[in-house]
Amino acid sequence: RQRQMCIRDSVHAADVLGRVDEYAEREAAQSDPLSESPLRSEKRSRQRPSREARPTATSATVQAAIAGLHSKGTAYSLEIMPAFFGIYGLGWLYVGKTRIGGILLALSVGYLALTCLLIVLTGGSSMLVTSPLGWVFIGISVLQLNDYILDHPDQFV
Repeated sequence: RQRQMCIRDSVHAADVLGRVDEYAEREAAQSDPLSESPLRSEKRSRQRPSREARPTATSATVQAAIAGLHSKGTAYSLEIMPAFFGIYGLGWLYVGKTRIGGILLALSVGYLALTCLLIVLTGGSSMLVTSPLGWVFIGISVLQLNDYILDHPDQFV
């Protein structure tokens, strides 16, 4: 299964790079060499390397950026790390699920306010309840994000 995904990703990246090359060729064809003076045109041809001499983007990161793919590691990091400070939903916003990400972000602000109020009112003893509850929220959110990432492998690198 992983080999099939690698092959599919390679084919997809080659397709994207092919489209980028086609775009560059169209742009080059649209420029009118007759509108330039012969001297200027000669200078430009000397400065610009031929198509074969130009390097092509082969890095997985560059291919992912061109294709609009997201990094799994970044999605997990944005969901887990801020959650230790009570901010949830950033990983969801990163992967493009703005509705659930916005809801989680709004609820996390309310949860932070309620937690701070309870800590002040109970002299800190409410942390025995709110801290484990935060860990549960982190676990649920990350598991749901993981399910989304596994269900949509074509969107992630």
